[in-house]
Amino acid sequence: FRSRRCLVGVGKWCSLFGFALPPVARRVRDRAKVGSGIMFRDRWLPAPKDGIIQPSGSTLTQGTTGKTTSLAVNCFRMTWGKDHAIHHYIYVLPSAKVSPREEQKMLQKVWSKLEEKFGHFVLRCPGHIFAPKMLKDFSLPLEEGPKSPEIRVMFSDKINADQVNAGVLDVASVVAQHMVNKLAEPMRHQRVGRRFFNNCALEGKAQLTIISGFCAFLNSMTSSGPLLQLDVIHRPLHKESVIDLITKRLEGDDVFSFDSDPDVAAEWQRQCVSATVVTLYNNRVYRIKKVHFDKTPSDTFQMYQRDEKKYQEIKFADYLQAFYDKVVRNARQPLLEAYPEKETEKVFLLPELCCLTGISEDIRKDKNLLGECLKQAKVSPQERHNAVTNLAGDMLRGGASSSGEAHQNIAAPKCLEEWGITLDTKALEVPARVLDPLQVSFGTKKLYGIEAGCFQKFLRNGLQCPVTINNWIFIYPQSDEPVLEIWLRSLKDIAQVAFQMKMGDPKCVVCSDQANDLQKVLKENLNPYTQLALLLTPQKDSRKVYQIFKKATCVTYPCITQVVRSETIRKRQSIAAVLSRIVLQMNAKFCGPLWHVTSKDTQVEVATKKPKEGDAKQQWTITGGRLKVGLPVYLEADARAPEAPSRLAVGSVVEEIEFRDQRWLKYKRISGAGPEEGWISVWVKEKEEALGPLEDAPTMIIGIDVYQASDGKRYFGFVATLDQPFSQYFSKASVLEGNSVDEWRSCISVKLQLAFRDALLKFAKQNEEMLPGHIVVYRASVNPGEWASVRATEINAIQAVLEKVKLEGTESYSPHLCYIAIAKRGSMRFFLPSPNIHNIANPEPGTVIDTSAACRKDVPNFYLISQVVQKGTAVPSHYSVLHNSAQLSIDVIQNLTYRLCYMYFNSCSAVRLPAPALYAKKLATFVGTAIRAEPHARLHNTLFYL
Repeated sequence: FRSRRCLVGVGKWCSLFGFALPPVARRVRDRAKVGSGIMFRDRWLPAPKDGIIQPSGSTLTQGTTGKTTSLAVNCFRMTWGKDHAIHHYIYVLPSAKVSPREEQKMLQKVWSKLEEKFGHFVLRCPGHIFAPKMLKDFSLPLEEGPKSPEIRVMFSDKINADQVNAGVLDVASVVAQHMVNKLAEPMRHQRVGRRFFNNCALEGKAQLTIISGFCAFLNSMTSSGPLLQLDVIHRPLHKESVIDLITKRLEGDDVFSFDSDPDVAAEWQRQCVSATVVTLYNNRVYRIKKVHFDKTPSDTFQMYQRDEKKYQEIKFADYLQAFYDKVVRNARQPLLEAYPEKETEKVFLLPELCCLTGISEDIRKDKNLLGECLKQAKVSPQERHNAVTNLAGDMLRGGASSSGEAHQNIAAPKCLEEWGITLDTKALEVPARVLDPLQVSFGTKKLYGIEAGCFQKFLRNGLQCPVTINNWIFIYPQSDEPVLEIWLRSLKDIAQVAFQMKMGDPKCVVCSDQANDLQKVLKENLNPYTQLALLLTPQKDSRKVYQIFKKATCVTYPCITQVVRSETIRKRQSIAAVLSRIVLQMNAKFCGPLWHVTSKDTQVEVATKKPKEGDAKQQWTITGGRLKVGLPVYLEADARAPEAPSRLAVGSVVEEIEFRDQRWLKYKRISGAGPEEGWISVWVKEKEEALGPLEDAPTMIIGIDVYQASDGKRYFGFVATLDQPFSQYFSKASVLEGNSVDEWRSCISVKLQLAFRDALLKFAKQNEEMLPGHIVVYRASVNPGEWASVRATEINAIQAVLEKVKLEGTESYSPHLCYIAIAKRGSMRFFLPSPNIHNIANPEPGTVIDTSAACRKDVPNFYLISQVVQKGTAVPSHYSVLHNSAQLSIDVIQNLTYRLCYMYFNSCSAVRLPAPALYAKKLATFVGTAIRAEPHARLHNTLFYL
């Protein structure tokens, strides 16, 4: 690695190292169809093979805690017949120094000869051919004549059916990928990336238009062998064009002033880049790649005329007029570049002739429309299971007509037959476990069991740590003054009565023209002693005012803030619930923990009966339960009664004098140590030590995420816990410099070291100079292709700081690091037969899947469904352990992850990600969209971004 020194000049650790990333490991697979074969090309850049570092003798295996269950998965097994195999060949070109384009031209010259030899085959450039036939080595001339250069094809190895069905594919996975592509082709859907959309939009209820489609993936990393993974897509289509939508969002600003107003340009990019749109003239679906502000409908492009076989220059506007009878109304609009179906093409769209997909602001405001939209777009588990099962059957039959009848197209089944493959039309079933239930505490000794993943009904029991707010200001427009007094009184009453928060009277400041006067008002009224600034903003310019307010109070005048829309305080329905949410969020922003979550108490037997002999009195042996500790002896059969000065030792044998309520035993000691007689409880409540070594050692949990804005800039969010209940946080965000992957990953290494160093200093200050013995990192938004880069930059960066601590401090300090990557939102879905496939439900909260039948075999990983989903199908989170020097068991990691999903203070139920990871994601997104600068250091110990 290239290393560079970064002098930070704070504390003992004045020098840190930033690791510059070697070229990123990316595999880009190009497909070129020629005849009956298929060509895949892999472009590899040099990098480490993987990002997985496991110590020898790792204890990571499948977990064992919780109750067992069985789930169905949206995957269908592709099985190779016993008499079939994949034969692997290596081809050698006449010259080793050829470009990919030259290589492709050579292969095209001999393509027909390869078809004659193999029939069906899959070619993976550079160097690999896979075929169902076994052939001897041969050569193919490139030209006519005796001295023509030749391509040599040599047999390498045979992958038999048992190996393929066990998931041992490696580079031969392109064969299974080819089968997936062939199965999806006859469905007559438009391909957009890895998604397939139906161009016939469906009119739903309540004036909704829904576009549908499906996703088809290959999952080849499991022990179940190659799996066809299917999922269905339903998206609402906006009724207005892209220009109309952006005009509404800009609230009166000139929508075409993007050259002079950077906010307008940013809004265009935010709404369009990576969005899925549908054209109004031919119902084609596209995904937007870029907004070209330098192009207009008056620009020209080269159109190929097939009849005359020549190119003609034509304007975009004229093309739409001639071929689609569409007259362009806005000559100043930019052009949208979409991802093409072929890499050699370029696709440009006009915003006024495109509609966005997804849930819009207008849909969210209309409850009836939103309900109908969610009903149609978020299909139930039963509907999704039925849809993917039918889709697998349709693929096997070669497609389905609109009437539901199968086409006679048998291309896909014939392709499967050539390779000896059968597709199972029944969804794969895998074992799973439901983790033990948890308890929540609100500052009192009483604990409340969490039921069905939610504990909202217990919020009336107060907060874990209510805050006191005396010095705060309230900024509002003149138009809201009539309802102001009663709203403020209600806010303070709910804070005091329901949550024991103390709120003094605020300093009220009128600001009606907030877009122009807010900066001045904040400068005049905020001071270092101001605890909170609450802004009441009208609907007009609300987004612009929000950005002004947040940037000023996060960068220039650091202060905790809360923004409330004027329309919110005028609502009469559910006003108590709205005020409660505002109060809870304000308390959480001050890093005042709202609740703690612990393992549920279990009844443990601490004394067992010995076999009774004849008429002898019953004897008991003291076992001490799981903790193997002596038992307290009471003077009476009551836990509140006085205790004896010593305990009854483990291993003692006692004689039963009286046994009451199936719990209390009055005894007389026969052997062992302790009081001669008294009362003991043969059952005690013990907390299950689900977190293993993390229960007793000081532990820091870290969340990391990177947000990429629409303009390409990246923002780094870092969050670390400072206490053992994992409820207080240190938060830091940074702007990542550089546009290339090498540049911003090198920058994240330095920024991570700085943030981690500051977090360690804060942890030691808050915990009597004690540093964490265990460090668990949750890195959000990381897919397997990025593991090598994460290892080269982030894991090494944390280890560099820890090594520096050892050198500057004490050699005895040797903390353990566990680094867990959380994949981006995937398409894996799990279904709970309740009790059978005709009555499918979402899995219970706390369901974990770590079997190799559904998970990767090369790295410890698991899926977790932590949240409760009322509408739609639950989306699991996928966790992969990339580094584990502590050798934490998979049970400990799973239980910790599930517990942290209840520690996100914006929700009184479990969320999809662990709280530190979700806080980091929230922080990076907030900084990248609202303030676009590094927050002030005074806010590091708060959750100001909630």
